[in-house]
Amino acid sequence: MVGTEMLAAAAVSQVARKIGEIIGAAQGEVTLCCSFSDDLESIKDTLVYLEDLLKNAERNSFGSERANLRHWLAQIKSLAFDIEDMVDDYYSSKEQFEGSSSYAQKGSLFCSLSNPVISKVSMVHKMKSKRELLQTRQHLPNQYHFISHINSVVDFDEKQTTSYRNSDITLFGRDRDLENLMDMIMQKSVSEISIISIVGPMGLGKTSLAQLVFNDARTKAFSFRIWVHVSMGNVSLEKIGRDIVSQTTERIEGNMQLQSIKNAVQTILNKYSCLIVLDSLWGKDEEVNELKQMLLTGIQTESKIVVTTHSYKVAELVSTVPPYKLSALSEDDCLNIFSQRAMAGRGDPLFREYGEEIVRRCGGTPLVANFLGSVVNAQRQRREIWKAAKDKEMWKIEEDYPEDKISPLFPSFKIIYYNMPHELRLCFVYCSIFPKGSVIDKKKLIQQWIALDMIESRHGTLPHDVTAEKYIDELKAIYFLQVIERHQLKQLRYLDASTLSITTLPPQFSSFNKLQALDLSETELMELPSFLSNLKGLNYLNLQGCQKLQELKSLDLLHDLHYLNLSCCPEVRSFPESIENLTKLRFLNLSWCSKLPTLPNRLLQSFASLCSLVDLNLSGFEFQMLPEFFGNICSLQYLNLSECSKLEELPQSFGQLAYLKALNLSSCPDLKILGSFECLTSLQFLNLSNCTSLEYLPLCLKKLQNLDVSGCQDGIVQSCSSSSGSSPTHQFSEQAEQVRLSIVTSEIIPEAPVIGDLKGKKKLASASGLDVVPEVVTKPNETGDTPLIPGRPFSLSSSHSSSFASSSRAPLAYVSSSDVSKNNNLVPNGEITGISNTLDNFTHNSNI
Repeated sequence: MVGTEMLAAAAVSQVARKIGEIIGAAQGEVTLCCSFSDDLESIKDTLVYLEDLLKNAERNSFGSERANLRHWLAQIKSLAFDIEDMVDDYYSSKEQFEGSSSYAQKGSLFCSLSNPVISKVSMVHKMKSKRELLQTRQHLPNQYHFISHINSVVDFDEKQTTSYRNSDITLFGRDRDLENLMDMIMQKSVSEISIISIVGPMGLGKTSLAQLVFNDARTKAFSFRIWVHVSMGNVSLEKIGRDIVSQTTERIEGNMQLQSIKNAVQTILNKYSCLIVLDSLWGKDEEVNELKQMLLTGIQTESKIVVTTHSYKVAELVSTVPPYKLSALSEDDCLNIFSQRAMAGRGDPLFREYGEEIVRRCGGTPLVANFLGSVVNAQRQRREIWKAAKDKEMWKIEEDYPEDKISPLFPSFKIIYYNMPHELRLCFVYCSIFPKGSVIDKKKLIQQWIALDMIESRHGTLPHDVTAEKYIDELKAIYFLQVIERHQLKQLRYLDASTLSITTLPPQFSSFNKLQALDLSETELMELPSFLSNLKGLNYLNLQGCQKLQELKSLDLLHDLHYLNLSCCPEVRSFPESIENLTKLRFLNLSWCSKLPTLPNRLLQSFASLCSLVDLNLSGFEFQMLPEFFGNICSLQYLNLSECSKLEELPQSFGQLAYLKALNLSSCPDLKILGSFECLTSLQFLNLSNCTSLEYLPLCLKKLQNLDVSGCQDGIVQSCSSSSGSSPTHQFSEQAEQVRLSIVTSEIIPEAPVIGDLKGKKKLASASGLDVVPEVVTKPNETGDTPLIPGRPFSLSSSHSSSFASSSRAPLAYVSSSDVSKNNNLVPNGEITGISNTLDNFTHNSNI
């Protein structure tokens, strides 16, 4: 619902504040350019002007026809953050210079780009450019005629509640709540007026419950029943007072002042018994307190006031009795709401297929059940509609359907969001980086907000951590953040306990039966408890770096597991042999389990039963060869066997891995024979670096894009060079994009077909380790272009320091000065447009 472009106003507000803070400091310095402070002032003024414009723009940017407005908002936000980064970079270099203690350090910095004098020269020009760009974008709404979208009025509030006169509503699951509230309302008062708040998150049915109370036959005992809808975020005492008086027999003049209206309200409450419902109350603390004072009579009265609010803070402020907390509905009640709205019963085939999962998605919120039911009802015979209601993001569903076809879901949430202060809005949206359903550590969240300069003290006196605590309290009060209580942990979906100093899992974990992802990496666990098998829905388990972990009890009972990472667990001595039960496992990492040097054949054979396994990492194991049945892991796409120091050969069945895309065999010094690779028709990445005993390269790798044989013995290259030009050993070069041959000592490399026949190999992007650049890469191809492109030069040994990158995309090569001395005619006719005599360091990661 809220994209990144929706943060434009908050971003502009934050950057304008920061520039305002530095203007005084900039004016107090001797500036190199008299326009420096002027540019800052101009940018600040423009941002302040845009801030008000952006408030309306964000409110009115919803809908596919307003994509240009959203794009403009994203541009403004990006530009504001660019300006902030420039200012931060300048002051960072300034502090570095001033913090240098010695003349030598300052002298070094004076000649570097970190010198604030040089930085300011650069910043002056950049700031001028950003100021001009900001002013240009400021006028885009007028230029492209979407200023009317910005200035149009979108009133989310007018559709958020239904009329109290609707007495035909059917409410599921609220019978007990109705009786509890009626008991409170009909109770004889022994003191002044009772104000009862119904409080709970958006969508729980607070207004609908208040309607039931209002229309209940027992409330006819009151002289007047009065319903007032309070515009959220806009508590107008005058409007509320006039609405109350207008629904009685009393009258007030149109020109009456606020105090006279307050007096009229007091008179009505003292003179008559009234039931007043104030629906959707939400506002500032002082506004709520003033409203409460207007309603309190100071004498005993039979009048009762019911308030509905989504803010627990407001409920506590306005109530004279403990607030009534509304809880979520049961799944059965949500099912009834959904069925009624969808006009589909349990007998419907699509309902049987999707209905229960859709209802489970509602989370006990009747508004969501009603919304999804209306979506299905719009076109209930179409399977894709039911599937969308089950899986699709709800904001996307609402965007895809016109409002006259469905019951809208988000208007109330938009009101809350757009009535937040900018700094609070920015902090709230930051929380979206956490996975859905995760538990957020409050202290860490506060630290991140402060580090990102998101905290602004409204009065400039409170410490940042205190202000951040207040932000969290405000978000909790409106249920945008919730404190996890023990009974709520049963609904937990994602739990990150990584790096905690825990040696055992507490038994409470066994009740987290909805848990789907569990991260226990780098903890001090010694064993997995048997109750872990209770987590039937767990599909992600990360145990990487658990240095003390020894036992893996119940691991084979997690039948829904998709991801299992046990890398760098040096104390694990055994692995459950019934791993074949994990038929949904897609990722398995057992690398560097040093106390698990070999895997029993029975366990390796069980891998073949993992019909979903896509990614397997066994690097660091000490087996000499893999068994023949290893080739039966037919679904495998990514395999890492790097640094298996005793591995000597691969089985012939290895060629059966038809879907294998990436194979890492780097740093296997005893590996001699690769086996049959003929059927590896999908292989694109092959890393054989530092396989010093390897005798030959595989054949027929037509789709190979990346080959690394750096650090291999001469025999590999010699076997290539002894082959004929039609040898299948070089067929892979038609697809090759990278070939790494660095640190190879053979003098015969340029003659090898694998490299020598480069003519027409348009996809080749880079190669390294050549004594002499093959002649073909210095000649124009059939189109007249020299097939060389910009490439990152690789670091080579002193005797093999030539590096080149080739392709048909652009005529630019990198060579060293020693290359030029070896071959003065390297570049004929001056066709290469740039030569560099500097070689960057190139670091190759042996992991796939």
